[in-house]
Formats: sequence, C-alpha cells, structure tokens
Amino acid sequence: MTAGCSVSPVTPEPLPPDESLTPDEVPPPGPEVAAKFIETYDSLQDFSATVTTVSERGIFREEVWFKEPDRFRVNYLEHPGSVEGLPPKTGDLVVFDGETQWHHANATGNVLYVSARARNYTFSEEYATGALDVLGLVRNLLAGYECSLSGVQTEDGKTIYTLEIVNLTRITDTPGLWRYPIYAVHAGIEEESWTLRRAEFFNASGGKVLTVEYRNVTRNIGVPDSMFQYSPPEGAIVEPMRTLAITPPYIGDV
Repeated sequence: MTAGCSVSPVTPEPLPPDESLTPDEVPPPGPEVAAKFIETYDSLQDFSATVTTVSERGIFREEVWFKEPDRFRVNYLEHPGSVEGLPPKTGDLVVFDGETQWHHANATGNVLYVSARARNYTFSEEYATGALDVLGLVRNLLAGYECSLSGVQTEDGKTIYTLEIVNLTRITDTPGLWRYPIYAVHAGIEEESWTLRRAEFFNASGGKVLTVEYRNVTRNIGVPDSMFQYSPPEGAIVEPMRTLAITPPYIGDV
C-alpha cells in the first residue's frame, strides 16, 4: 500500500539530499516509510506497549495489550482522571475478552462491566482504547494523505523517521472524550520494525494538542488468551457501567 491523495501546497518538501551520505545511508522517501508502517499495522495479530499520552488534561501512562479480532487489556499506570470531579484511575484495569468489558476501579475496589453489544453506548469516561485507536488513526492518515520525511533521529539505538502531514483544512479529530480538530500530524516511525514510536497532533494555529508515545513495543509474539481473561475478586461490588441503554444486572459468570 502507498500513501495516496494529494493535500494543499503547504505540505513541506522532502529533505534535501545529503551529499556526504553513501547510498545505503540516504533515508527513504516519506511515502515509502508510510507504506512500510501501513503494511506492518495491517499485519498485526497482537500488540503490546507502554503508552504515554500528553495533552492539556495532563499526563496519562498505560500498559496496553491487543489481540485480534478485538480483545484488549489496559493497565492504568498514571491516570489523573478523565472527567473533573471523578477520582484518578491510577491502578485501574480494563479488560475486554470479546464478550464482556470489565473495569476494576482501584480507588473503590468495585468492578464495572458491560456486554459487547452495549459497549458502543457507554459514556466517554469509560473509553479505554485511545492508545490503540491512535495507531489506526495514524495508519489511515498516512494512507489517505501525502506525507513528507521531515527528520531522522536516533532514539535508544534505533533510527526514527519523522513523517509530516500538513493541510490548510481539518484532516481529522483527536480520539477520546475531548475532540480537537487536527490540521497537521508528525508520526515517528521506527526503522526495521516499522512501528509507531510517537504521534503529535497540531491545531490550525500550529499548537500541539496531543502527543502519544509508544515504548517497549511488541507485535505478533503470540500474546496468550489468558491476558484477556478476568474474574471479579471475591467480595467486590460488581455493577453495570453507565450506558445510554439498559444494562442487565450481574448474575455471576457472564
């Protein structure tokens, strides 16, 4: 797959060639890097990472696991809380096994649950897949907009190619409870693994509204199914998540 349709003339030109580099050292053009990332994303069977999200709401740090077709697990390592007035979620655990989504609230010890068919009706503060959704968002942006290579860095001994998309009009919105219109994106793609290491999202005036960083990334290593299994602790209060639909009471194994 290659990055496709055109954007406005404000898209920056590719980096000029460095005549001091040998042919093997010349970085690949932006669309080639984008294509390799898209191919890697589309071949994911399982994925894990430590993810740090920075926005005006604060710093959020999570451990995430994902396995096809839709199972996931999120450990909240550092989470000040999604909505003003609600307790922080540091120490919380969210697990979706394909049939039921569980949320163990560390502050109270209570366990919330919602069935797969009602997940789309949960309120935004229960939203737990932002780090995974950013991966898909960057994949779709690189497939749908022309990009350029705006920089090359070395981090942790790895070469990181920074791809840039810039447009005069809105190209997307940030995922999650607070949605900001996005006009530019920087995506840091790691060479060899072709995984996303960093995504930065900018508003119309060039201000950065969201940064998402991925560390300790693994992919297609065969994450065991047990990672996505959960049973409420004995004695825990188990109650339905708030939804826009009626959630049946918990009656044991669901």
